[in-house]
Amino acid sequence: MKYTRLGTSGLSISRIALGTMGFGDGSREKWALGYEAAAPFFQQALDLGITFWDTANIYSFGASEETVGRAVEQFARRDDIVLATKDHHLPAAAAALDITLTDDEVTALEEHYVLREPTYF
Repeated sequence: MKYTRLGTSGLSISRIALGTMGFGDGSREKWALGYEAAAPFFQQALDLGITFWDTANIYSFGASEETVGRAVEQFARRDDIVLATKDHHLPAAAAALDITLTDDEVTALEEHYVLREPTYF
């Protein structure tokens, strides 16, 4: 696996990310894989060196982040995985992953990572 730095954060991430939109609650969204079906994908990602996982609390009505949290707990050390989420849902995403962020921390993250309006030429 090839790795790269995440901006100026100093974090090293895999150049390939594991997208988790398809994981969550299959009873609510027919195409979503429940935890038992999704678990092998997390293990395989780690076996391949994929340490960058992307999620959002809107995926499968929040069940995707719960699935990701369980997978981190079962397969990895939290410090070995870099999780990406969507900024509009940052407080709820942090709660789903059992992370506590203060209002100042949310603001600081938004200041550094929220994309600005695109410029069209």
